[in-house]
Amino acid sequence: MSLSNTSPQHAHVIPGVLRRATGALGRALTRNGAEAAGRPPLAAGERILRTGLDDGGRAVVGTNHALYHQRTDVWLRWGWELVHRVDWDADRRTLTLWAVGRDVPGRTALRLPAGDRLAWFACERVSAQTVIDTHVRPGDGRLVRVIARRRPGSDELLWIVTRPGAHPGAAVDAEQDDHVTAAITRIRRELGV
Repeated sequence: MSLSNTSPQHAHVIPGVLRRATGALGRALTRNGAEAAGRPPLAAGERILRTGLDDGGRAVVGTNHALYHQRTDVWLRWGWELVHRVDWDADRRTLTLWAVGRDVPGRTALRLPAGDRLAWFACERVSAQTVIDTHVRPGDGRLVRVIARRRPGSDELLWIVTRPGAHPGAAVDAEQDDHVTAAITRIRRELGV
């Protein structure tokens, strides 16, 4: 079975001292047979909604704002508004996140235990952030994809423009920039966003 969702995200390495897990996260990690290894640094208003372990016993935490994966003494963070696509390969038990932005890995794969519900959770969260996903032809006639994503916990929209075949988040050509800006302005006016 394959599960796929198309939408955007960003990976940040968050250094810091890990705190001992408490509450639901600590109980979930202990239930899964792992030592309670800490919890990710959460933003104001961010809540843990789903927890699990990868096949190496490292914590994977889903919140209303992001997906976190523990790597030794740091947590990797993928904000839901910056995940371009989520894929689930049930045969390989692999959750793949496709991120946007030039300073993050374009693809990250996490192996999860059979029956883990984090893949479904990730698809739902990414879909929930998508406000607009359309194609436009700016002045030069080349097709571009325009996606507006709502940052979790705010009304702010993140606009992502990609070209077919290009890495999501790759820069648009300078001559296209003015045309794309005009297209986004038109979309905002037409849809009232």
